[in-house]
Amino acid sequence: MEDIQSNNSRIAKNTIYLYIRTGITMIVALYTSRVVLNALGVEDFGIWGVLGGIVAMFGFINQSLSSSIFRYLTYSIGTGDVDRLNRTYNASIIVHIGLAFVIFLLCETIGQWFLAEKLVVPDGKREMANVVFHIVVFNSAISLLSVPFNSVIIAYERMNVYAYLAIMDTFFKLIIAAVVYYVHENKLVWYAVMMLAITILMLLFYYTYVRVNFRNLHLQRVRDSQLFRSLLGFSGWSLFGNLAYVGYTQGLNMLLNVFFGPVVNAARSISLQIEQTVRTFVVNFQTAINPQIIKNYAQEDFEQMHLLMFRSSKFSVFLLFLFALPIMLETDIILSLWLGQVPQHTSSFVRIMFLVIALETMSNSIMTGVVATGNIKKYQIIVGLILLSIVPVSYIVLYFGAPAESVFIVYLVVEIFAVAARLFIAHNLVFLPLGRFLSDVAFRSLAVVVSGAVLPFIVHLLLPEGIIRFIAVGFLGLLTSVSSIYLLGLDSLERNVVIEKIHQKFSR
Repeated sequence: MEDIQSNNSRIAKNTIYLYIRTGITMIVALYTSRVVLNALGVEDFGIWGVLGGIVAMFGFINQSLSSSIFRYLTYSIGTGDVDRLNRTYNASIIVHIGLAFVIFLLCETIGQWFLAEKLVVPDGKREMANVVFHIVVFNSAISLLSVPFNSVIIAYERMNVYAYLAIMDTFFKLIIAAVVYYVHENKLVWYAVMMLAITILMLLFYYTYVRVNFRNLHLQRVRDSQLFRSLLGFSGWSLFGNLAYVGYTQGLNMLLNVFFGPVVNAARSISLQIEQTVRTFVVNFQTAINPQIIKNYAQEDFEQMHLLMFRSSKFSVFLLFLFALPIMLETDIILSLWLGQVPQHTSSFVRIMFLVIALETMSNSIMTGVVATGNIKKYQIIVGLILLSIVPVSYIVLYFGAPAESVFIVYLVVEIFAVAARLFIAHNLVFLPLGRFLSDVAFRSLAVVVSGAVLPFIVHLLLPEGIIRFIAVGFLGLLTSVSSIYLLGLDSLERNVVIEKIHQKFSR
């Protein structure tokens, strides 16, 4: 019982660290973008963004390997197998060195060709763009080397260190953005060089922290071919899932462009920024709890694993609901205050995609449970193919004259089938009780959303559009959301814990 309470306390503290990290880095990063834009100018800033985008096209390979390494490190920690943990650690370093080399070659061949033949660069800046591109490619390759050390920190649940280093990295970037003001020539080249210096410095910080604080991890030669095959095999299927994600997200953007033009793409881009911002706050909570899910699987404690999966799903939906309710009801005024001139379709895109995010959020912990098994082949094939069907179905409905919003309605319907597939796969792999998931997560979440939205929706209908309605809906939405979460979302044990925590705070 003490171990469970200790784990819950660790999850709570780690969540707080991650939110502090997100809040600070988001504010500083937004300001840094403004400083960099003013320092470099519009042209150089645009060149920097495009060159970074070429490299980012290969980044999904890294995401696949990162999830693989995190799973194997966390599993080894859960079993207490120190020898396997150290071999996994060293194997992950070797794999990322190889990956960095591969991406470097791809960028210096395919990427260089794209830069030379396809990319539009202003007259007189082609040579500078080539120099910056080489620096950016090297920067990306170096940044990959920090992934194993970063994964160790997260697997050991040292979220405070993870947060401190991320904040440090953000402030370093703000400093060099200010320094660029005082550079008179080749500003973009100097900016790229300083960004590379920060990447190398952060790699040294990550490596030093792991070396000093985790004495059981040390560099050694690894000749475990089975381990390499497992890592790369897991990564291969993760890569399929990431390719599927790229396929249906970029596919929808292309369809919208073909049928409706760039104005609708602008609406999609704006809605995506809002989605990603809100999604970040939810993912922070799940990042804090995911290591415990994998460790419980490694220890074959399925009861505690299921409990964590249910609570991760349920509380993530509640957290999303707190942010999404006022945004969904007052989308128009929020967009108007933020942008001034709002592209057509933006409000409807935002509202529909929040429903999609709710389904994804509810089932993310299910995927973590599947990942814990290491057996993700069936999961990635079935769920990936289901999600890829979004593009052809969307094309059909658009071909017959459906409006732009129809592609996101298709996305929503297909996501329901994807959630069902995730649940059945998890039921077979980790013995997930489907009835408990429906009663403890799905029905409770639905009850919270419906009951919490009624009064704010009525106020939204009765009051005229404006700041007063926006404030009233926001305040009432927070009040009804918290009340419905406490009364309908939490079970009796969770309510007792909340009461106890509040009592302790007031007692102090």
